[in-house]
Amino acid sequence: PPLDDLATDDVLVRLNAIEISSSLVAAPHTVRYLQEQRILSQLSDIIVASDSEPLSQFVLPAVFKFYGQLCSAGHVSPAELHGQYPIFLERTLLLLESQDAMLFVTLMDTVAMVCGSSSGGGSV
Repeated sequence: PPLDDLATDDVLVRLNAIEISSSLVAAPHTVRYLQEQRILSQLSDIIVASDSEPLSQFVLPAVFKFYGQLCSAGHVSPAELHGQYPIFLERTLLLLESQDAMLFVTLMDTVAMVCGSSSGGGSV
């Protein structure tokens, strides 16, 4: 299954798996499915591993885009998400100081999506 491809070393395959996962956050039942399949945990692990895996820098924008879309969809509250996976918010705020312009734009979009959600403003 495509969602199993998050664990691969192939960056392009991993990016496609994240994009597929991002398209599933629109409906509550698919968000539950992603949670049951531990997709959020795997994405959290990708963020943690990015310090030691140079190629994961290519994947991080897609991970943060997923995080923003998940929060803005409204099926999971940002506070609940931050409680279970604090690395998403912590790393988002930390990387806002990055010199990488593409990552900065993605992170700003992510913060806007989180803050734009009904319960997100107070969690940032």
